[in-house]
Formats: sequence, structure tokens, C-alpha cells
Amino acid sequence: FLKNVLSTVSVCNGSFSFRNAPSFFSLTNPSTSAAYHEIDAYMEMVDNHPSAPPFVCQSLLKLFGFSNADPVSVAACSKAYKEGKFTWTNPDDDQDTVQIGDGTQRGNLAAIAGSILLSRDALSPTVEQDPMSGGLKSPVLKLLEVLRGFKLTRSLHHRRTDGLLNNKVQEYFGESIYGTPDQFSFYDPFYQPAGGHKAAFIIAPEAELLNLGEVINAQNALYSVLSGQLHWCFNGVGASWGRGVSNSCGSLDGSNKYSPAYLDYSPVGNATDASNVVGQLATILTSDRLSLKNRALIEAAFDASRAEDGAVEAMRVAQKLIVTSPEFHSLGKVDLKNLTRDATARPTSDGTVPEYKAIIQLSLFGGLDSMNMLVPHPDGCSSLYEEYYAIRGEGLRLEAASEMIKINATSSNQPCTHFGLHASLPGVAELYDNDGEVLFFANSGHLQKNVNRKNFQAETQAQLFGHHTMTAESFYVDAFRAREETGVLGRMVDVLGNSMSTGQISIARLYATLNGNPTLGRKVDIVPTRGTPDFFPEHRQLSSKSQGTEVEHIMRSLNPQADDLSNVHSNLWSQAFINSESETSNYRSMLATVPQSGLIPDTSLGKKLNMIYRLILLRDERSVDRDVFACQLGGFDHHFSLKSALPDKFSEIDGALKGFRDALSAEGLWNQVTLVMTSEFGRSITQNSSGGTDHGWGQNQLVMGGAINGGRILGKHPDNYSLQDKHVTGRGAWIPTTSNDAFWVGITQWFGITSEMGLNYVLPNLENFGCSLFSEADMYSGGTATVSGCGGESVQMKQRFFITEPRLLNPDEQKSFCKKIVDAMGDITTRCVVLDQILASAPARRRLGNRILETVATLDVVTEVSSDQTNIGDVVEEVTNDPEFQDSAAESVEMEVIVEGSVQITSSPTSSPTSAPSSSPTRPDICSLFTSTMFDNIAASSPNALYTYTGFCDAVDTWNSANPDAQVFMDGTEMQRKQELASFFGNTAHETGDFLHAREEEVCNTVVVDGGTTYCQPTGYNSGDGDFTSGYCSLTHTPTSDPDGCSCTETVSENISNGYTSNSMFFGRGPMQLSWNYNYIDAGAALGVDLCTSPDLVATNPSVAWQSAFHFWMTSTGSTGTTCHDYVLSGDFGGTVKTINGGLECPVGAYQSGFDLSVISRLNKYCKAGTELSVDVLLDFDACSGLQTSFDSCVSESCSGNGCCSECNIWVGRTLGPTGSPSKSPSSKPTEAPSSSPTSPTGSPTGTPTTSPTISRSIEAYYGYEYVGPGQCIGYHPFLSPKYDYMEFESASYETQYACPGVCYLYLDSDKFRGFEFSPTKCRCLFDEGADFSSIQSTYGGSPASTDTSNLAQGDIVDVVDQANVFCYRSEEPVAPVEVVPFEYVGVGNCLNATGSSGRYYDYVEAGIKTFAECGSTCENFEAQKGFYIVEDTSCNCLFESGTTIADQTVVVPPSISGGIGDISSSDFTGDGHCYLGIPPPTRDPTSSPTTASPSMSPTTASPTTAGPSVSPTSSPATASPSKSPMALASPSASPTSASPTTTPSNGPSPSPTTAIPSASPTSASPTTTPS
Repeated sequence: FLKNVLSTVSVCNGSFSFRNAPSFFSLTNPSTSAAYHEIDAYMEMVDNHPSAPPFVCQSLLKLFGFSNADPVSVAACSKAYKEGKFTWTNPDDDQDTVQIGDGTQRGNLAAIAGSILLSRDALSPTVEQDPMSGGLKSPVLKLLEVLRGFKLTRSLHHRRTDGLLNNKVQEYFGESIYGTPDQFSFYDPFYQPAGGHKAAFIIAPEAELLNLGEVINAQNALYSVLSGQLHWCFNGVGASWGRGVSNSCGSLDGSNKYSPAYLDYSPVGNATDASNVVGQLATILTSDRLSLKNRALIEAAFDASRAEDGAVEAMRVAQKLIVTSPEFHSLGKVDLKNLTRDATARPTSDGTVPEYKAIIQLSLFGGLDSMNMLVPHPDGCSSLYEEYYAIRGEGLRLEAASEMIKINATSSNQPCTHFGLHASLPGVAELYDNDGEVLFFANSGHLQKNVNRKNFQAETQAQLFGHHTMTAESFYVDAFRAREETGVLGRMVDVLGNSMSTGQISIARLYATLNGNPTLGRKVDIVPTRGTPDFFPEHRQLSSKSQGTEVEHIMRSLNPQADDLSNVHSNLWSQAFINSESETSNYRSMLATVPQSGLIPDTSLGKKLNMIYRLILLRDERSVDRDVFACQLGGFDHHFSLKSALPDKFSEIDGALKGFRDALSAEGLWNQVTLVMTSEFGRSITQNSSGGTDHGWGQNQLVMGGAINGGRILGKHPDNYSLQDKHVTGRGAWIPTTSNDAFWVGITQWFGITSEMGLNYVLPNLENFGCSLFSEADMYSGGTATVSGCGGESVQMKQRFFITEPRLLNPDEQKSFCKKIVDAMGDITTRCVVLDQILASAPARRRLGNRILETVATLDVVTEVSSDQTNIGDVVEEVTNDPEFQDSAAESVEMEVIVEGSVQITSSPTSSPTSAPSSSPTRPDICSLFTSTMFDNIAASSPNALYTYTGFCDAVDTWNSANPDAQVFMDGTEMQRKQELASFFGNTAHETGDFLHAREEEVCNTVVVDGGTTYCQPTGYNSGDGDFTSGYCSLTHTPTSDPDGCSCTETVSENISNGYTSNSMFFGRGPMQLSWNYNYIDAGAALGVDLCTSPDLVATNPSVAWQSAFHFWMTSTGSTGTTCHDYVLSGDFGGTVKTINGGLECPVGAYQSGFDLSVISRLNKYCKAGTELSVDVLLDFDACSGLQTSFDSCVSESCSGNGCCSECNIWVGRTLGPTGSPSKSPSSKPTEAPSSSPTSPTGSPTGTPTTSPTISRSIEAYYGYEYVGPGQCIGYHPFLSPKYDYMEFESASYETQYACPGVCYLYLDSDKFRGFEFSPTKCRCLFDEGADFSSIQSTYGGSPASTDTSNLAQGDIVDVVDQANVFCYRSEEPVAPVEVVPFEYVGVGNCLNATGSSGRYYDYVEAGIKTFAECGSTCENFEAQKGFYIVEDTSCNCLFESGTTIADQTVVVPPSISGGIGDISSSDFTGDGHCYLGIPPPTRDPTSSPTTASPSMSPTTASPTTAGPSVSPTSSPATASPSKSPMALASPSASPTSASPTTTPSNGPSPSPTTAIPSASPTSASPTTTPS
């Protein structure tokens, strides 16, 4: 097995550390023996963990009766555990010792038991007097104590292979062997009852089982055993022993003929002496702790019974009385008063509440696979049903015709107009469709806030996918346990119990949803399915013996009121016994008056709902105004054979729910009842290997009732079944988009709790969901209550935190920050929730008060602030930019932070949702993430007028306003949205030849003349008959077909460039080259324009053009089943290529002719877009076969010419791996990321290294200036001067922070110089306030460098113009003069080909210097220098035009040359190197023109963003293949190096689904045949 290597993890700067578990198991070569070794090693590690001894000892001490063990006892036990021995010393004689355990084995149980039994707690009489000491006995241990104490003996006739106990032990005692509900215990090990326990901060775990059903059932079972025989009579727990005889219950005549065992006990000595017999029984059952008062009562009962029935029966009476006493059930001293203990008074209705109401929570345990309960129906949802049908597979999916019932969802704002219910739910379908009494909540579940697959692990603290943990979450509806593990129904009773009479009833067993605040003392009644048990039934059957009724009276007398110093645990038992005995009698008498309903079937669930039905009818007799009920149905953990198992379960649910509804309707009570059907979680989308599904998360849940405004599906059903969707975990489970809190809001309001205080008590996490909640008005007919702070405007804000720990805000901090915003809004009712957090490494020194704070990162916190008012955006922005608010907000974080101003991202109307609880933004902010310059750099030098930055932004605005549920470029973090932009522009730039071409025909090389008209020949054109229908127009798709298409016979007359016209020619147009008649009709329908008669709108109208591309991007799945949008969110660029062009560019084998170069062109465009948008990494290529190989090949050293993707050179080794973190690609020359870049630009707290090709503003690389932030120079010193004096220069070349130092460096030697500020058009050199500019000289003397004095301004800075685009760098102390030439930064490894000439190289001189400033200062001295290339702390290369004779170079100052001279190859421009391109060096003449100091570039050294050969319209292919999927063709206008083939085989490509899926619409199926 593998080597056990010691691995130690250190945290908190080494203050704490722990050892990782050893690993013996190889994931790549697993073996059984290794698994055994792994388990052994793990158990050894656990056993040796320092926490193991005290944990085990505390647990064992509880079992020995010390619920709140003394720390000294725990320490003594732990010592015995570790040493394997315990030495007892006689307190009266030091020499008298006893050693238990030999000390050779850690964890010796004998030593541990000895340390407990001989501990201070066990032996000290003083401790025993403490009323808080001891504890309650475990119920099943009480049974064992009786069986062993009175010598249980197997009957001779009973076979040893037969069991002694029946299966009622779990039901009667709440415990049984192998019956534990989870890995911990039968009860909460830290349960704290109300009253004295709560006040004293002590626990009593076993008290959780002191409920109505289990107290009475357990006592009856003990009484049955103490009859002398083990049988099942009178609630006994003996095995049923029939074996052919009629009396299988047992012998009632005193013999043991029919009993499997009996108690073979007789008292020692005089068996008729009450004192003797009771004394011995008390020793056995109470360790002789029976109080004098109770002893006297029991002895008197013994004497009375002996006189009537003899000594044996008298002993049995005494035994039964002792097991009823508090001394038997607890450990501790009992002091009793001579006062009768009464049952706890029940609240009674005063009759002022006008209407009774009840809520039932039905829990389906095991995890219901609700994807087979509610299913997209093919009628009105064919494409989604097809996805469901395919991914669920034959073993899971439902057939529409035979296995589902169609229901209407047209008013539900869902992706389908109709859904299907499982065919076994006809009753539910009727209640939904016909009666409108059922609501479904799609993809709902436990959430602590709305999350997606990128952040759910960081933002979810629940133990997902576990049965008991998630069941608890469904009961608590309190993600952060703000209400001490109380349940949602219990908290409702807490609130309403102050003004109403309430009932809390659990059927069969206790469910946590009913638990209220324990300090309020309200108990949950547990009513068995068949009714409450009859207490002490034996005395009624055997009335001639033991004066049964009198014995029952004595049992109550044994539990009177207790003295204040009596043990609190015994007092707890006594009250529970009196309450249970009283209540069981009351329930039995009431239930006897109400029969079961014949409308409810006699199934497991039917019996439970029938009991609830009867209890509701008894509401007046029980004197309640409000009831909450809970019950459960198990059997839904379908890891095996799901499809065959579900019908029976659904039939049981359907019959029970329909019958329950009909029964209550017949009584006129259905309008007053709401039933909520939940499950702990849903199940996985895909089938496992056993014909079942595994644990999931999101699910479809149900709420029903007579007052429900039903017939609708609320929440949001997923619009796809892709495993890469943003709301699907990596393990194929839905991530809920609607929280359980959302629907409980409306139910709580309907129940009578409408105040904000009450709602927040019942649902403590309500504020974390903003307005994504459902109110009473949303859910109930005639409901009036709404959600406050909703209905007006919703704005998204982004506030920046400078933090001292590289982490996200924890949940408490998020809530606290939002509360600061809500409080600051004053009288405006608002709601606030944190939507996103973006973490970026940015080490800096910032002033906090009168000291400097070292911050390590920035954290942009995105919030959504909603209100019931409109136009709140400006108010929120003003409030959050107030310095007082920012100081206050900093206090919400548990670390030192500096809070900066906020900026408004979006605004939109909001309201309590009627179907989808969302408040999607309607204004795009995507264009704030990139500039028009970036767009122009991505495009060709003279792009088509169709493609402009403004047109793109306007189209995004229009699309997102019209498609709130499918907004483009709006999902994910800021970096993820940039990634999507880069992917989109990379693809569209390729399709359009760098945005040169609006139409495919513009680059048509092959034309056809038909009837005197010139056409561009499409693939498949039949020149013999002039038939165009086999190309871009499919005859099988007509305006009336399904799926449909534009007509191929109508003539469309259009004047198109180059003299071509179109006759029903739906060739490629627009950014994504929309093609084919079925795609034009689909896109036109989505955009609301007629593209059948006016297809050229896609080539002439910018809005239509861009939106047609967005429609494709967001909806088309091609041959992959996944949209481009979803692929990007999953981190895969390759998937977008496959969706767009299928197997042509992602072939399983070799590329078809020409498509290998097309792929390289697409990669090159993508890399270029990524560079311009400063993305951190390229997305991976996994979904596209061959793409990674093409990438590796085209960036290799030997590559040159047409097969190269030069824009990708800087991205080698920096693509996104499958786990979502940057990983090296298998290229021939992998390189590391720039060492000076920040470590976490995307917000990941894991420290994922960045690979941005530009230098972050956060590093101190600008000659001593420190980046402060947007517009932060003004008022940066709040306690000092708030202003700077400045010298301003204006030029278009100051568009980057790399240019401004080239101007301001001239003033570095001034003791007044403090930094610089820049915007895209201005540069300001900053000086201390009061600076005398006439005395400030540049480094080279003379006046400030400027050729145009009109562009020079001097004076005080009074405010900051356009804060978002003004960036401030400053230094607190004067910066030492450093001579730096104003080179312009190009990027990482971008010197090669930077001038735009193909294959251009530079010559270089290598200088032995290691900093940016020194490299620039040295290289500027060369007269012919063209820039420099620096690997920080490693080397510096001064650059010259290729062919320069370096030995002949004239230098101003001789440089320090320590390296080589030669040509730079491509390998020299990758990795960590940063490239700066310069202009001819400045002279030393102080009168020189300032243009020599300007960083503007010469015309011959253009930025690499314009690199790459231009595209000629005459060098492109005739057409691309029409078989690409589904709306776009292969690039019609790529460069000659990446052109598609000019000809296509006459028969067209193979009609494989991987190359031709004609329909891109999610609402229309693909055609049955593919055009050849």
C-alpha cells in the first residue's frame, strides 16, 4: 500500500495545526487490501486524536446517568482512556489502591468503566444532593434493567432461533437495538427542556422521548413484563409465540406454557414482609434511592394486595409501582411534597378568533424523485420534454401517452405551457386543474441564499445530500439556527400562542417542525396512528386482581409536587407522566365520539391523515383556534428500481390526499386547512447503475387547500436538463431557485401572522431572499397580505471593501452589512440581500484614521436593494457613498476593513412574485465592463457599419428588456461575464471576418446566373433546374408545418451589394451568420419582426442583427443539447464551437478539408478578444474534439504562416481546467503566469493565480506610486489637507495608466510631488496643496512639457470628474527621482509581430538589470531603440528593428551590457515577460518638445491588438456548409489562412445529427429529415 506520509496543516499563521489523515488508497489503482489499510489507519488516527477521550467519556458518562458530567470526572475518565488503566485510591487510606486495566491498551473499557463508577460524581454523597446532578435513564435501558434485575429466563419450549422481543420496542420506548434514526442517537445529545433545565443551562437528552405516546406505551410495556411473563398482551413487547396453538398471546393462568420467557425472581427472606420485599425491589430498581414517602405508599399497597391476592401478586404490584416512581426513571435525590401534582393546564379558546385554521406538513422521507412527479409535457413543451426524455433514459422517463396526465400551466410563467403529472396522481391532477386547489413550487428546496453552481459550496453551510440533515432543514426552515433548532410550525405557535389557543400534534412520532421555543413550555402531543393508548390496560382485563383502579391512583400519588431541592430530572419525569396519563385519557374519550372517514383509504398515509381529520373535527372539544400537524411517509430513497417503485407510492399519496380533501370538504372545513407536502431533497437528474437515482437537492413541492389560489406552478422550472446548467451541481442535482422560506411566507400570513416582527421570528432567514418570496396575496384566493419592501423599484449596487484577510464576507457579515443599508434608508421601507462577492488580490497600504492599514485584497460586494417605492436608486447611491455610512458598514465585518463608495449597476421594478420570484435587471451593465476602444481593437480596422459598440450596447439593452428570464451577458461574476463576452466576440469575429461582412454572399467566389439574375451559389444548388430549395431553404419547413419555416416559393426582392439579389435565399447574415429558412422564422418570431419577407434586416438593421446572434447564443443547442451561454457558464469555450458548427470544427477524427484552418482562425479571434477584455484565463476546450490539439499546434515554436494563431501565444498554459481553476495546457512550451499579477482576480478565496495579460493597477510597479482607486485622490486624507494642486495634460494617448508616468516622471525630484491621476483623455500630476509651480522644474529643467499650452492647466483640484474612469496613484512621501522613458505597455509576451507585419522580429541587447524603471532608463539611451522587454527580477532586453546592427548603435549614455546580442524568436516572448514599445528616445535638451516625452506610439509600432493580416473579400470561400448547426454557417470571411473550403461535395455533408440540426428553437422540434 501507499506510503503513510505525515501531512500537517497549519492555520492562523502557524498558531494552530493538525495532521491530515494518512492515505493508503490509490485512486488510480485501487485494491481491497488498500481499503482495509486505509480504514485501519483512519480509525487509528481517530482513536489517537486528542479530542477522542473527552468525547467518548462524556458520551459514556451520560449513559451511566451523568447528563451533565463534572469536568473532574471527564478528566479522570479521559486519563484512563489514554493510559489504559485506572487506579482507585481509598480516600481514607493512601496505601489502599486498586488498579483496573493493565495499561497496555489505549481505550481499555474496564479502565474507563472503573473511572466512571469510582468517580467523584458516583461516590460523593454531596454531589448526589445537588438537584442538578444525575440525569434521566434511557428508555430501553429501563427495560433491560427490569429484564436483567428480575432474571429473565427463556422458556424450555422456546427455540433459541426465535426472538424474545417483538418489533414494538421502537414504537413503545422510542429506542430499539439497530433502530437509531441516525449516526448519533435516538435523541438530541444536547437537548435542553424548558423550565429548570433551561434556567440552569443543563441538558437532559432522554427528555426528548418524554412525550404523550412513548411515556404511556413504555409504562404499559413495563407493566406487561412485570406480570411475570414475556408476552405481547397489554402492550407487551414479548414475541408472538403461536406454533399451532390458539393462545399465542401467552398464558394468563400463571403458567409459562405459551410465553417465550418469564421472570424467574423471588425475594430473599420473608416474601410476605412488605418492608423486606419492597426494600429488595428498591435496591434492584433504584439503587435504594426510593424516598421514604414513596416507600411507605408502596409498602401499604403491597400489604393490601397480599391480603386479597397473595404474596406473588403483591410483589408484582410493588414492582409496577416502583417503575412508575420518579426514583426509577431518574438518577438523583428525590424530595417530595404532600401536594397533588396536576396536569399542565391547556390553553382554551375564548371564542374571539373568528375562524379555525390548520396546517399539516406531510414529509416524504427518503428524497422524492419529483422529476417524475411533475414533467414537461410535449404538448407546448416539446423541446424540453425531449431533453427530459433523453437524459432520464429508458429506465426513468415517463411516456407522454401512457404515463402522465397533462395539466395546464399557461398562467404560470414557466418554460412550458403544459406539464405532465405522473399517471398515478389522477386525484391531485383533478384538484390542480379542475378545482384550482393545488400549487406546485418548481425547483424549490433548502437555501440559505440564492446560489448557483459557482458559489453554492461557499454560500451553503448545510450538510447537503444527507437524509437526516436535510430533513431537519425542511423542518427548521432556519438556515443559521437563529431560533435554537425550533421548527417552522412550532415558531408559528410561539407567536400565535400569546393570543390564541393552539395545538401541536405529531402523528406516530415527534417531528422537529413542531418544536417551539422550549422556554415557553408548550409540549407537542404525539398521537399514534391508531389513537392514544389506554393507560394500564391490564387492570381492566384482570379486574379481580390487585384492585387495579386503586393501583392506578397510587401511581399518580407516587408523582406529587416536588420540593425545590428535589432533582430536576425526576421532576421532569413526574410532570411528563401526569400530563401523559391525563391527556391519553382525554384523547381516548374524545376520539371515541368521531369515527374514521370512509373517504380516506386504509393505507399507511391514509390512516395518519384520517387521524388528523378526526382531530380537526374535534377542534371545539379540544378548544383550539389554530392547529399544526406533522406526519411522515417513508420509502422514497429509490436508489434502485425507481420507475417500478414510484407508482405504488404515488397511488398511496393520491388516494390519501384526495380522500382527505373530500372528507374535510364534506364537513365544510377544507377552506380552513392548508397541507404542505415536502421532502428532504430531490434526486439526481440522471439514472444510476441500479435503475434508480441518487440524492439531489432541488425538487418540485406541493401546497394544497381549499383557500389556495391553485392551478399554477410557482417558482421557476428549469428550462433545460443540461448537466452544465448554472443551477445544477457537479453531481447532477438541481440547485433550488426557490427557497422553502418563499412559500412559507404566504402560509404564515394566511395563518394569522402578518407583522414584520412575527414573520421574521417564524422565518429568521427571510431577509436573505429579498423579494423572491410568495405572499398570501400570491398564494391564496382573497389573500391580502404582501411582502413589505417590494412592489416598487429594485437596484443592484456594488460596494468595494479593502480587506485585511483574503476571504468573503460570512453569512452574519452579509446580513449585518445589509442591515446597515436598510437602517440608513430611514423611513423608506427596503429589503437588502447580498447577491455576489468578487474577491481580487490587491496588496496596498491605505490610511485608516491616523494610521496606515495593510490591506491584502479588494472585495466588491454586490447587493440588491428593493423597496415598495420607485426611484430609490439615487437615494441608495447617496446613502452608501456617505462617509458615515461607510464607517458604520466597516463595523459589520469581523476584520479591519476600509469601505469605499458604491456604484449603481442596475435598476428594475420589483414586486412580490406571482410565478417566478425574481427581480431581473432590465438595464444592461455589460458595456461598463469594456470600452468602445476595446471593441474597435477586436474588430477590423474598418468594420462594417452594421457592427458598432453603440449598436451592440443598444441591442443588449433591447434584448434584456424583452427577455428578463434569458438575459444575455448577465450571469455570474464580473469576470465570468467578461469571459462570455470574449467567447461571443471570438466566435462572431470569426464568422464575420473581424466584423467586416454583414452577408455571406459579399465574399461569394462562385456565382450562378439564372434567368439573367446573379446569385451566390449555395451548397447543394442544382444548376440543372435552378432549384435553390436544397440549399438554404428547406421545402419540408413551411409556415404551417411543425416545426415551421419561411416559404421557399415566395419571391423576396432585395437590392444587395455587389449586384446580387436574393430569391428566397436565406443565406448567412449578421454576427452569427443566421442561415436557413427555419432559423429565420424562428429568430423573427423571437424578435417580433418578419424575417421571412425581409431577411436582409439581419444584414442592415444593427439591433436585429445583434439580437439574432443573442437569440442563437441563448437558445440554440445544435447537436450538443447545450447552448453557447450554458457552455460558457460551465467554463468551456469548446462547447460554443461545437454548438455553432458541430462536427465540422469538432470532428471525432480528422478535419474536412479547410476546417482545420477555420478552427485556428476562430481560436485566434477568441484569444484576441480575451486579451482585449483582460480575462483571467481562457476557458477550456473539452467539449470540442481536436480543439486543444489545434491550439497546441498553432502556438508551437515551429509554427509560422497561415497555421498560426499569434494572438494565442500569450495564453499558452493558461486555460481553465475541468475543476474551474487555471491549469496548464499540454503545449510544447508551457509558461507560468506573470509573477507580478494579483493572485485572485476572479473573487475566488482559494488564491487561484491570475493570468491576466495586463499588469494589475494594484501592484506598485509605477515608479513608487501606489494605486488608491477611482477618484480617491480627493479627500484621501480626511484629517489633513483634502486637496492637491495639479498640473494637467490632455491627449488621447493618456488612455492607460502606463502613459501618465511618462509625463509626470519629469517632476519626480520635486519635494512637493505626490502622484498622478489619469482618465482616458487627461493626466494630472499631483503636488502638495500650495505648491509654487513657477519653482517646480522638470528633471531636465525648463517648464512643464507641453507643446500646446491650451492643454495645460494649473490649480487646485476641487472634485473628481467621472469617478468611474478616473484612477488615482499617489505616494505619501516624496519619490526619489528615477529616469524612465515613457514606453507604452503592450502586454505579456506581445512584442513579437507587434508592428503588424507578418513574421516581424526584433533584434535585442540584453542588459543586466531587473526592474521596470532601470530597464526603461537604460534602453532609452539607445538612439534607435523601439522599446524594451522585461522579465522582472530576471532580465531586460532593449529592442531594435530587425536587421539593426547593434554594434554601430549610437548611445547617449553608455549602457551596462551584461548579456547577449541577437534575434528574438517567438519563445522569447512568452511567459512572465512584459513588453513595452517606445518612440525615439527623448533628448536632454530642456527646450525639447514635450512630444518626445509623450508615450504616444509612432505609426509604425501599432498595438498588437491590430495585428494579423487583413481580410480581403475576394479571398474568402464561396459559401460555408449549410449543415452546420443550427443558425450559423462556417466563417464566410475568415482570413485566407483560415478559410473554409471553397467547394463542398455535391451530395452535401452526411445528415448526421452532429453536423446538421435544422431547428434551433427551444419551442420547436428538429425536422425529421435533414436537408442534403
